[in-house]
Amino acid sequence: LHNLLHAYTSNSLHWSKYAHGNPNKQYTRNLVYEVPGLFNLLLLVWTPGKESPVHDHADSHCLMKVLQGSLIETRFAIPQNAGHDGPLVQTSRKNFESNQVTYMADALGLHEISNPSPTEYSVSLHLYTPPNAALRGCHIYDIQSGEAKHVMQCPYDSVRG
Repeated sequence: LHNLLHAYTSNSLHWSKYAHGNPNKQYTRNLVYEVPGLFNLLLLVWTPGKESPVHDHADSHCLMKVLQGSLIETRFAIPQNAGHDGPLVQTSRKNFESNQVTYMADALGLHEISNPSPTEYSVSLHLYTPPNAALRGCHIYDIQSGEAKHVMQCPYDSVRG
């Protein structure tokens, strides 16, 4: 799957009907396609200067391809005792440009994704398998305290365009 996503060259004519941004949100989650219990494919539109909370992936695998703009992925170690070990420990920070692909899973830690541009939206394609967070939520973490909180995913901002 990584090779398949890597081989695709982003063309907004292919995905623009799914790209619904909202300046009042950090990012939007737009469902492109899903096979319940197997995977979901989402197009995320990142508001300029905004980021996701630090989060886990609910025991699923995630492939992310940047389709437009750039995104920064900051990874953190999973605390042994969430909320009692102090601040999260950053393990890496990488910039991903258009057409680059990355992989994330809970075995690699936690992460946050941010759009570094103060003026331009970024767009990314995410494949989650299995789609556990959509079914049972995930955990978000406070960077300073390391405290974890279970959250359910918000409804999709759009479904199939």
